[in-house]
Amino acid sequence: MSFAYRAPETVTIKGVQATKIWVDMLPVYYTLPQGYREGDEMKLCLFLSGLSGTKEDMVSSFSDYITSRSYVGVFFDHLGHGERSPKGITRLNAAKEEVNALRSQILEVCFANLYRHGWEILGNG
Repeated sequence: MSFAYRAPETVTIKGVQATKIWVDMLPVYYTLPQGYREGDEMKLCLFLSGLSGTKEDMVSSFSDYITSRSYVGVFFDHLGHGERSPKGITRLNAAKEEVNALRSQILEVCFANLYRHGWEILGNG
């Protein structure tokens, strides 16, 4: 896949208005403080979801809090996740018992081996 310029687009993520831009081949979403004008000095807060989280959850959970304190919220998926997944966007229904059980097992294995494998995974993400 080669780089091609794409114009910024306004999207709604779980009821929150965000702007989607492309940085090379990385889709990045940002939310602006109310009253922001181009050229204003800005403070930036970068969000990456934790284990079993999504950028959509980060936007809906933290955007209003951050922007109300004059920060720009910046959100994107880890390498291989969400829009950056080689298989595209996948969604699991977290209400299903088997998904919750699998999520629990994944968390236990990852946290039990965090120092052995976790930092390498984070560094490569």
